[in-house]
Amino acid sequence: MHKRDEKKIFTFLHESSNLNLNLQCLFGFFYLMGIGTDAYPDTAFEIFKKVAHGNDAIGKFYLGECFENGLCYLTGKGIKRNKQKAFYCFNKSYENGCISACNNLGSCYELGIFTKKNKDEAFKHYQIAAEHNILSGQNIELAKEWYKKAADNGHEDSQKKLSKLNKRGNELKKLQKKKNNNDSIE
Repeated sequence: MHKRDEKKIFTFLHESSNLNLNLQCLFGFFYLMGIGTDAYPDTAFEIFKKVAHGNDAIGKFYLGECFENGLCYLTGKGIKRNKQKAFYCFNKSYENGCISACNNLGSCYELGIFTKKNKDEAFKHYQIAAEHNILSGQNIELAKEWYKKAADNGHEDSQKKLSKLNKRGNELKKLQKKKNNNDSIE
């Protein structure tokens, strides 16, 4: 049985990560998780962005994970809630072409999460998301109605989407309620 030396693996990845996109992606993962080095999420994000632009599916997945961390920072799932990092992650993801992140920026502007409330900016971001068929940037209540009808007719994917919409709506309502009560959401 071989003993794993994470620092040696990290060094190997550092020296050979330019060989292919998969090694670059693994190198980014080590930075993200702090394996064999300190954790540097910003460096990992840049690596994933580079790999994703190289049309690597795994790189796109981890770039999506960076976006998902934005959601985790916002809701506090699995990590300490940090509005600033959430806004940063959403903004970075949107700057790099993630339209779903544009929708989340709309929520930040609508609710005043690490930015001033700005209905015009919120609308602009929601509109961009809707134009790119991001469901939550569209009419959620109407979407729920149609998903429910499809689910009632046995369409399983519609039931899943309906559940996700309800869950997201509940999370946003909780955030709004805390914000209205001047409670910290950090």
